[in-house]
Amino acid sequence: MIHKASYKEELLILGYHKLSVEQRIRNIHHFIRITQKELQQVKPSDLKKYVNYYQQKALNTHTIQGYYRSIEHYFSYLEREKLIKKNPFNYYELQLPKATKAEREILTQEEIKQLYTKANLQQTIILHLCYGCGLRAFEMEQITVKDIDTIQKTVTVQKGKNNKYRVIPVSEKINQDLINYLETIKYTTMKNQPILYNKAGTRLKRYTALIMLKRLALKASVKAKITLHGLRHSIATHLLENGVQLPQVQAFLGHSQMETTEIYTRISKYQLKKL
Repeated sequence: MIHKASYKEELLILGYHKLSVEQRIRNIHHFIRITQKELQQVKPSDLKKYVNYYQQKALNTHTIQGYYRSIEHYFSYLEREKLIKKNPFNYYELQLPKATKAEREILTQEEIKQLYTKANLQQTIILHLCYGCGLRAFEMEQITVKDIDTIQKTVTVQKGKNNKYRVIPVSEKINQDLINYLETIKYTTMKNQPILYNKAGTRLKRYTALIMLKRLALKASVKAKITLHGLRHSIATHLLENGVQLPQVQAFLGHSQMETTEIYTRISKYQLKKL
């Protein structure tokens, strides 16, 4: 018995967003499945087993810490409510490698959802390009209206790193948001018309996009460091967490030598929609 209803109520009272609450409940179910123990039976050795499970999946320090702290919070609740006799977290010290700079910039899936919840349409498109499509900052800056194909549901990077060309499939949600956004801007078929504009009506630069996202983070109460490249790191991490294989992620990000679109079709729209 995980006392799901009462814990949900506790989290909502504390001010957690509904999406965050649901994610924490999923984390609890995953914990029980991984440890294969009833809550009263969990020992410090089971916590080590839990951490080792994610380390073997090559998840980064930031992500593992997020999962661990989520479960630790839950057991603190059980202990406070006298629903367990002993809290195993009181007898276990988490030891993980120090997070790298890149890992410190990775947001959790909960934090990404919080950003999307508070974003206006233009901020949503920036998130879609940098996170949903995994674009580098300079690639986002260069995207034009012609690079958006709402019929095929793709975004094309004409010249990525080392002048590589790649086509990225997008989910139904991203595609619909792109359609809605294009309807709000005065776009034509002129060559190289940018999709993102600043208040002056010129191409939105990466540093302006970053300022917009930092303001969004404040509004969404996301305390993690926000960088455009950090969103790219985040989508890579989240795809791996959701079962996408490493070669596919490398291709999705433009790291592989392949320049055709074939490998991208292997990343199912279902997996992308889960993010």
